[in-house]
Amino acid sequence: MRALRDAHGYRYYVTATGTETESAFEVIHAVRNLDTNDTLFVKVRVPKDAPEVDSIAFVYAGAEWQEREIWDLFGVTFRAHPDPRRILMPDDYPGHPLRKSFAMDTPWGYRPATSGNSEAAS
Repeated sequence: MRALRDAHGYRYYVTATGTETESAFEVIHAVRNLDTNDTLFVKVRVPKDAPEVDSIAFVYAGAEWQEREIWDLFGVTFRAHPDPRRILMPDDYPGHPLRKSFAMDTPWGYRPATSGNSEAAS
């Protein structure tokens, strides 16, 4: 990421997101070259049994909050992150709610309707 910024002109940090596949978590960072208006997406796959990747918050300051959100919702740890606290969920919240394995029958948050009944959704 440092080479993209320093040698190739991708100095603007756009966003980051996380996804989960059957075998891994993916962290996707988007950076932009403002001279050419090109946006580059960099995807890193991390195994589910060790979801950890280096933080880029010291390369792109804008990544700090984005990485916190990915950690909070997916449980991917960012090594050397300057402020690894939850950002959306309460500090004592159990688990990471965007994981496919997250139990939906919990007392917190949204539970989708189990039938096609429109009354259940209201």
